[in-house]
Amino acid sequence: MASQTNAFTIPKTMKAWVLGGPDELSLVDKPVPEPGRAEVLVRIDAIAVCATDIEIIKHGLPAIIDGGSPFNKGFTPGHEYMGTVVKLGPTVDEFEIGDRITVEVHAGCGRCQRCREGMYTSCLNYGYREKGHRANGFSTDGGFAEYAVNSVNTMVHVPDDMSDEEATLVVTAGTAMYGLDVMGGIIAGEPVVVLGPGPIGLMGVGVAKALGASPVILTGTRERRLEMGKRLGADHVVDVTKEDAVAAVARLTGGKGVHYVLECSGAPNALNEAARMVNRGGPHLPRRLSRRARAGRSRLSRAQQHLRVRHPRRRPERHAPGGGLDGPEAFRRQADPHPHFRTRRGADRHQIRARADRRRDQSGRENARG
Repeated sequence: MASQTNAFTIPKTMKAWVLGGPDELSLVDKPVPEPGRAEVLVRIDAIAVCATDIEIIKHGLPAIIDGGSPFNKGFTPGHEYMGTVVKLGPTVDEFEIGDRITVEVHAGCGRCQRCREGMYTSCLNYGYREKGHRANGFSTDGGFAEYAVNSVNTMVHVPDDMSDEEATLVVTAGTAMYGLDVMGGIIAGEPVVVLGPGPIGLMGVGVAKALGASPVILTGTRERRLEMGKRLGADHVVDVTKEDAVAAVARLTGGKGVHYVLECSGAPNALNEAARMVNRGGPHLPRRLSRRARAGRSRLSRAQQHLRVRHPRRRPERHAPGGGLDGPEAFRRQADPHPHFRTRRGADRHQIRARADRRRDQSGRENARG
């Protein structure tokens, strides 16, 4: 049996990949889901396979279902997909049947403090469906199927001149754009370095160029990826197997360095090198920076800490059943909440301000005596 909605015939069941144990995916028949309030049913037209999907299939995390592992729960992975709206849930008027859309992962729960602040990717009810948390491909069924249900808050329209395959990468481009946004945004003509020509790095090149950055410099180790970076708008590419990245940035910018660095490589020394690029990239800078220097000497470091906490693809280190805390939130609470006001002796910002007040008062008394 099948139901018909306008021009689309919707079957009762669909083919879907379901996760059994680790590294066990099976193609099975599942019921086609019904959209609820503020939701639509999407016919999946194209998907992309992210490295995080592979990680979920192998290890489970960062997928969490009802506070535990996603294994053997009938879970369908997949979080980078696009499709066509074929059925509307009650009250939905933001989209129409037949619309081409692409999706974001997270809807959050809408009720916790983080969601109310707009930080739904760090939802405190991560993985708890009864609390309303939704993250397709992480805590709810994703796109490795013929149909999926999505919240209207997780979808954007796809223009007619964009292919299905290109549309699956919108969320990847959004990750790069988020990184540039939390660094303060780009003013046209400002230089940008992107470290790492992976999918997010390549999208970072395209986004930076589209926002008017100049020059855009891409560094990496894979010649084929660097060539792709040129096609997406990189003005210069640097093969770090042949040239030191910091020295190359100094050469390409006349020794001035750049305004922004988007770190997408995950290399052990990448953050240290990025900070040196921002700080004029000159050889006079130390080859390694202290934790305090990394936290305070550049906008890049502050943005990178921000991204480490709120990156939608970060793997939760540990989930606390019943505690309502996901891994990123637990990490946030353990991390230094005020990294820019810390000293090596651990003095907090109030102590630092008190010392500054005392110095100011003492200087005022000395000037008065003089």
